Amino acid sequence: MANADEPRREMMEDIVNRKNFGDKKFHSETSLEKFGEENEEEVTIRSKDPGTTVHRVLKTNKFHPYHIRRVQALQPRDYNARLFFCRQMLAKIEQDPQFFDKILWSDESTLKKDGYFNMHNLHSWQLSHPHLMREERSQYQFKINYWTGILNGKIIGPFELPGNLSGQSYLNFLQNDLPNLMEEVPEEVRQSHWLQNDGCPAHYAANVRVYLNATYPNKRIGRLGPVLWPPRSPDLNPLDFFYWGCLKEQVYFKPISSLEELRSCVQEAASKITERHYARLLRISFIRCRACIRVGGRQFEHLL
Repeated sequence: MANADEPRREMMEDIVNRKNFGDKKFHSETSLEKFGEENEEEVTIRSKDPGTTVHRVLKTNKFHPYHIRRVQALQPRDYNARLFFCRQMLAKIEQDPQFFDKILWSDESTLKKDGYFNMHNLHSWQLSHPHLMREERSQYQFKINYWTGILNGKIIGPFELPGNLSGQSYLNFLQNDLPNLMEEVPEEVRQSHWLQNDGCPAHYAANVRVYLNATYPNKRIGRLGPVLWPPRSPDLNPLDFFYWGCLKEQVYFKPISSLEELRSCVQEAASKITERHYARLLRISFIRCRACIRVGGRQFEHLL
């Protein structure tokens, strides 16, 4: 008596070796490469073959699933600015190996009730299916704006900002709040540090520029600073490519129901990001500058 699985086995061999997959032959290496532009579900729908069959064919042909990295969109004119900045940073580090430690890297970020959380990282191990769910996109929303800095191995903040950031509120922060936050920083570090900020409109408001030019003469990295910060470059700021991601991953691990709970979660998450990460952060920043130079100022994070 014939094996009941024999027809299915022959079908699989036919798919792998000869059969047209939609309008493409699956055994053709050129055709296989084109499937990289689609996910497995899209291939299944287009080919009209069972999902299990598609998965087995992809596996048989030694295809592997790879994550797609989201990166900041750039404009062609950004490339030279990024290239110049990275070369300038590496040159300064060559002249002064401690230069990176002298920069007060800074950034603002908004944390809200329904922040993004990667559901692939959330599982519940149970003996039976608990049919769990998580509500999102509630009409009841709240948010808090935070500023954080990193200087000489020390994380400063996060500090809660009042409302939306404007030129005047940022100036108030620089004049009144930042000096208090810097009190625990050694005096010699405070005297020699540089300030970095990105292209946020509040950072280069006229009154802010007047204050920064007086307070940080020739020691500022920014949109109109002595060292120009390249636009659309969160991949070069340790707050963007490291700190905020770590913080939000912990904050959004569980649903947040109130503003006070959000504040508490932020403080708890911040306490877990310690200075022990800093030595590695120095090396990563150096690697990122070199990677950016290698690709001519274009996106590089997907190549790391």
